[in-house]
Amino acid sequence: MVLRVSKMAARRYLLYVQGLLEAPGIRPWRSELRGRAGVIRALERLEAVQLDPIAVVERNHHLVLRNRVAGYRPEHLDGLFAAGEVFEYLANARCVLPMRDLPAFWPIMLAARELPAREALAGSMVDVLRRLREAGPLQPRDLGNDGPRLMGIGYNPPDKPSKASGRALDLLWLGGEVFVARREGNEKWYDLGERFLPRRVAAGLPEGPETLRSPLLRDEQERVRAAEQERLPAAEQGRLPAAEQGRLSAEERESLPTEGRESKPAEGQASLPAEGQASKPAEEQAGLRPPESVDEPGSGPTRDGGAAQVLTEVDVSRPWSAPQVTEGEAGWQGFLLDKYMRAYRLADLGDFRFGWQTYTAARRRELAEEKVAAGEWVEVAIEGVRRRYYALAADRPLLEAAEGWEPRPAVRFIAPLDNLLWRRPRLQDLFDFDYTWEVYTPAAKRRYGYYAMPILHGDRLIGRMDPRLDRQRGVLLVNRLQLEPEAAGDVRVRRRVERALHEFARWHGAGEVRILQLDPAP
Repeated sequence: MVLRVSKMAARRYLLYVQGLLEAPGIRPWRSELRGRAGVIRALERLEAVQLDPIAVVERNHHLVLRNRVAGYRPEHLDGLFAAGEVFEYLANARCVLPMRDLPAFWPIMLAARELPAREALAGSMVDVLRRLREAGPLQPRDLGNDGPRLMGIGYNPPDKPSKASGRALDLLWLGGEVFVARREGNEKWYDLGERFLPRRVAAGLPEGPETLRSPLLRDEQERVRAAEQERLPAAEQGRLPAAEQGRLSAEERESLPTEGRESKPAEGQASLPAEGQASKPAEEQAGLRPPESVDEPGSGPTRDGGAAQVLTEVDVSRPWSAPQVTEGEAGWQGFLLDKYMRAYRLADLGDFRFGWQTYTAARRRELAEEKVAAGEWVEVAIEGVRRRYYALAADRPLLEAAEGWEPRPAVRFIAPLDNLLWRRPRLQDLFDFDYTWEVYTPAAKRRYGYYAMPILHGDRLIGRMDPRLDRQRGVLLVNRLQLEPEAAGDVRVRRRVERALHEFARWHGAGEVRILQLDPAP
């Protein structure tokens, strides 16, 4: 049965379930969520918070949490990374997620280990894993700045080389072999999954904790040992030279048979390499590291003046979504669809991110019909809106009650990638509000500003504010403050916006607000 609601009820419901509505009888999130524990609870309610590095003011993920957690500070989230309470992975895009979800994401990560790009970058991936094993956690710049460059991968144009180590790190992260173990501002430190994940989480992985170790490390150990055995005389078979033992972790060295461990030479005795050992690194002989780049037609230069290898046969670009299932469907797609709906709460079938997978329009309809038939979803018809929406069936009482809620006139500045803004057509349908994030729009073509943030007043979006923090002078610059005509003509609304601007500035450590341009709606 289709649930019919007004536009007002739909937007109030959406604001309520996403923690942005204040009304009599409704306890706002900020009245109960505080500190690091409050951040975890907010993440569990929101399902995911999108990460973004742009820092004209504080970064998107921190702004999202500030609007929902009392006394929030960026170090709260940073501390949760260090404590192993949250992790980064792909949901709506690259997001921070509560650690409770890691076991459910694990089959997705294992599926990502089958991506064809891994074969092309196996050598670089092994190098990254080695560095982390020996010295992690490390920042990306410490994981191969002087390594090989490849053409046709990553963000760069086809004729400009990219770091193989950067793409290798992406693939290892996607496969759950490495995690972001620490964050400070825009700085990130990666570490091996077997070191990062808390034991209680590792013990609950559906495929077992042994899957935490990258298969590339296991393969390396076996192939290096095989390569050494081929080069050593028969009498020395089964012994692994100290040079290769040094590449192994303490745990791996302990796993070697006693006779396979190289003893230290007696005092005054030289330690000589096995015959042929110095000709090539063992990992190259074992096929784990590609040979040095050679000049090829069309190759671009590397930092050290060499040539970049051309790699265009497989897609090794940065991952933006969970791995796709090419034949049939995987059980974890159902998990993603359920999590997607809990995050969006009002979803339409035109969303290209539907279910956080790439489905055909026909398949989206089938999935929605199956959910409705199973009693998990309800179809929602919104008065005056042609687009049909779906909501969780359990939320039906909230949708029916939302019409009677009376929002308080609280003002909030909404981050450009806030969960509320994930679906732009939904903003038009429920709020009659047009919003485009113009960070990628040429300056001459921008209407509202580089980092324009929608202004929420009660249950209405009443304008946009384009801020920039002058950290050196402690000033919040508002490049442009634009209010819709009704809001611009209301003195009380303008005063509330002004007070909210000063509060926003104080939270950023700024003692002054300067509005450079004040406009009515264009």
